[in-house]
Amino acid sequence: MDKTTAGGFYTLCSWITKIAYINLLWIVFSIAGLLLFGIMPATIAICTVVRKWFLKEAEFAIFPVFVSTYKQEFFSANKLGVLLLLSACFLLADFLFLQSVGGLIQVIFTVPLIIVIFLLTAIILYVFPVYVHFEQSFFLQIKNALLIAIVNPLHLFLMMITICAVSVIYWLLPSIIPFFGISLITVLVMFFALKSFASLESRLNLEHKDS
Repeated sequence: MDKTTAGGFYTLCSWITKIAYINLLWIVFSIAGLLLFGIMPATIAICTVVRKWFLKEAEFAIFPVFVSTYKQEFFSANKLGVLLLLSACFLLADFLFLQSVGGLIQVIFTVPLIIVIFLLTAIILYVFPVYVHFEQSFFLQIKNALLIAIVNPLHLFLMMITICAVSVIYWLLPSIIPFFGISLITVLVMFFALKSFASLESRLNLEHKDS
């Protein structure tokens, strides 16, 4: 095995180990928050760690960064979680209502509801990267998550496709979920989200130069 191959193999193993490690941290700290209150801050913490990896920040210890982010963002992350959960429950209730009503009302309102569901999905995918990447107010995070998703449809599409592909793998190989369940999806989401942020920043810089 030459040095290039050995280096590539080492890098791959390093990434696999780190992804499995942060997935374990996510599980532990989600349970520590009794799931209901632990999932959102644990998700923000895992996004923070992955963001640092992709931006190639200075070497850092994963555990302290994860724990400090979890504690610092506990209440803000849960506030975001409550809003997203209520929105999802509202749309689910609307969907079930339309299914029970049927007829012309179902035909008229199904398409708009599907559009709203798609937009909420886009917000959910982008709001976590926006949360950890930008210093913004609560509602501005929601707004910008939607706007960035809309102006970067290719990245949004690729994000959804890769998540669907990973979900199929999880369905075929459920034994790997405890090791990579949320962390691998987070890596994919952060990868495409950071691409979107970079693309947006480039457009803004070009517009600024042109003006």
